[in-house]
Amino acid sequence: MWAYLLDITLQNIFKIPVGYNEIFVCKLGKERMYDSIKMAK
Repeated sequence: MWAYLLDITLQNIFKIPVGYNEIFVCKLGKERMYDSIKMAK
């Protein structure tokens, strides 16, 4: 069951253009870093 769900999820992720996915991940990473810096101050 879990393997089946994981397979569907992976297929859906790869349907998204790789470039868009990278931009999204970078944006998310920057926001997380920014939040961490704000919390640290």
